[in-house]
Parts: sequence; C-alpha cells; structure tokens
Amino acid sequence: MEKEFADLHVHTIYSDGTFPPEAIIAEAAKCGLKIISLTDHDTADVYLAEGIQSVSSRYGVEIIPGVEFSADYYMQSRHLIEVHVIGYFIDIFDQKLKDYFREYQEMRYLRAQAILKKLNAMNIPLQMQDLKKEVKK
Repeated sequence: MEKEFADLHVHTIYSDGTFPPEAIIAEAAKCGLKIISLTDHDTADVYLAEGIQSVSSRYGVEIIPGVEFSADYYMQSRHLIEVHVIGYFIDIFDQKLKDYFREYQEMRYLRAQAILKKLNAMNIPLQMQDLKKEVKK
C-alpha cells in the first residue's frame, strides 16, 4: 500500500499566508500531498472563493474545510495567553461561525488602528491605507 501525505495546517492570503489558495493547491499536488486543510486565522473566506473546488479537483488534492481559531486562556495565575485551536470539517455557512469571524475581524481592525496610533506617536508616519496596500485580504 502506497503512503499518502497530508498537510492540515496551511495559511493563505486570506490571513497571514503569502500565497493564494490556487497556488497552494498546485504546490501541494506538486509535492505529492493528497489532502490539505486551509486553516486561515479566524476566517473561512478562502472556502467561499470562486472556483476553489474546481482547482482542488483539477489537481487531485482533497481539501478539508478548516480554520485556526484565536482564543484567550487565563492561567491560574491570572496570566492571559493567546492560544490557537485548529478546527476541521467546519460548516462554513453556519451563522454563529460567520458572526464570530466578523467580530474577530473587527477586533483585528481596531487593534491595527491602535498600533498605528502608537507608531505615529513615535514619528513613524504609517497610515491604514499604507497597510491596505500590503495586506492581501
């Protein structure tokens, strides 16, 4: 029996990855992977991208719907740490999940604004439109 390989933790341009899903699927096939899971941070938008299933079929790479959830964990010492939890076989159309993603994206936007404000106070003239030129999604 021939071994098959998978990568179940892949990020795309829909969060902090460098490549679009089509390029990732093509590279996965080139590397001999049979299954991947696109687990972007706090979003399932990659699965709503037009044509992703046809690209998956064309390259013969199965895609397991996934996401990397960000969460806060309070330790007994009341120390807060951020943890990431991978979810597989998610329902990308679930309304509660969509609401969570929307809220988390809003929080990230507010955090980015706060960081920019601090940078500007340190005489680093960076604006939100500068970031939007660099951020893919």
